[in-house]
Amino acid sequence: MLTPWGYEVDELPALVSVGDYASMTGRPTDTATESALDAASAAIRNLCGWHVAPNIECHAELTAEGRMVRVPARLLTAVHLVEDSGTLLTEGEFEAHSNGLLRRTCFKSWAKGWQAVKVDYHAGFELAACPDLLDIVMRIADGVSSIPMGVASETAGNVSISYSATASAVAAQQAQAYAPALRQYALVGAHAA
Repeated sequence: MLTPWGYEVDELPALVSVGDYASMTGRPTDTATESALDAASAAIRNLCGWHVAPNIECHAELTAEGRMVRVPARLLTAVHLVEDSGTLLTEGEFEAHSNGLLRRTCFKSWAKGWQAVKVDYHAGFELAACPDLLDIVMRIADGVSSIPMGVASETAGNVSISYSATASAVAAQQAQAYAPALRQYALVGAHAA
């Protein structure tokens, strides 16, 4: 499946599964919980500019200039295949850095052309190693769950309160409050950066 960030993955699970949420909170879950977790995951990922977690296999087709190309990942853990304009590169013909940069070795440049560089790789954080990120996901999901969905506004006397009608809008708004904490997970140039 093509992600909103321009690379492919087999599947993109929520940052926290419904089962994990239930075991961490001890609360019963339902479809609203799943919706809240999906919305929290999407909001965080959109703010960071990539899938963030878990560590999964990805495929990207990239356009490079010069010797460097950036894989859309903040934590690159493995590179399985690299093609440069149809030529399969072997180990030693490129170098990979955990920050997502790939460099051609021997002072060679990547081929010119749109999406000339194809990369299969593993990237993403393990949520168990990122308690701050886990806490943010849980807080946003809880915030989404606490907003009465389907109620557009309430009025009592001279006081009127309007709600966002969608879980994704509530999650996106709440994620903005955590943008400074999410900078460490965001790609350079992403909204949280």
